[in-house]
Amino acid sequence: MKLNEKQIRFMQESLSVELVGILMENWHCSMTEALEMFYNSDTFDRLSNPSTGLYYQRAGYVYDILQHELTTGELMQTDPILKLKVYATGSSRPLKQKETGTFLHHKLCKA
Repeated sequence: MKLNEKQIRFMQESLSVELVGILMENWHCSMTEALEMFYNSDTFDRLSNPSTGLYYQRAGYVYDILQHELTTGELMQTDPILKLKVYATGSSRPLKQKETGTFLHHKLCKA
């Protein structure tokens, strides 16, 4: 069964809600901080692109990708079926500030 745009958007938004909730819980962040972290990530860009199929994955799987990106600045190796570009030296759109390999979000949120 092929999903239509509305169904795909619903799946993307539902997964986004779950991921922000996990960020808030695991990183002890406010909703505003978690939203900023998520919406400024390459993981969010990939989730927003229907051609990656990332919206089909469970929240835990996508969170592992997001957590790796937030802590290292790089996208982790993922399933080639998802067509995610993997960066050897960092993401194409890193978070705003970087400090010796770890992001300043560690200071915003008590990880």
